[in-house]
Amino acid sequence: MYRALYALIGVEPESTQKRTKPPCCDPDTGLPPGVDGALVDDLVARSRALTHRR
Repeated sequence: MYRALYALIGVEPESTQKRTKPPCCDPDTGLPPGVDGALVDDLVARSRALTHRR
């Protein structure tokens, strides 16, 4: 799954180690600290565009 996300944004993964969920998240948003909402929205839009093309 993460390989597809990296490919979607055109970035090579920095590590081959298994990803895990952050240990803590903001109770209001459920997101880890420091998440850029605009970046997440852009990623969602790009992934939906790819889904609709198939």
